[in-house]
Amino acid sequence: MTEEDLINACAQVGVHVVFVPFPLAGAYYHDTGLIVIDSRLPTASQRATLAHEYIHALRGHDGPQEAHIEARVDREAASLLVSPAEYELAERLHGANTAAIAEELTLPTWAITAYQATLTRRGAA
Repeated sequence: MTEEDLINACAQVGVHVVFVPFPLAGAYYHDTGLIVIDSRLPTASQRATLAHEYIHALRGHDGPQEAHIEARVDREAASLLVSPAEYELAERLHGANTAAIAEELTLPTWAITAYQATLTRRGAA
């Protein structure tokens, strides 16, 4: 999903998105239906963080979550961001180099690591 796709998806579920200087990469405020993304992040990180916070909004999470929930949110967000065909091509080009795959797909490394975890869980890796 593009950033625009994510913003539109948020709007469809009644969540407003703002990009401003912020002390965290991002946050979702359930009571106000607001996602805040740190505008100082690189564009790729803004998009990935928005996908992460969008999943929190869909799940109705409020505030910090336990590590296993955050990991699941990362995996779900990565699945929104990574095209399986593009990932497969990037993996052929770069092997197991997660950082190079992330750069190829214009995503932060954490998103690729989360996507790889999804593949492992599905038995596809």
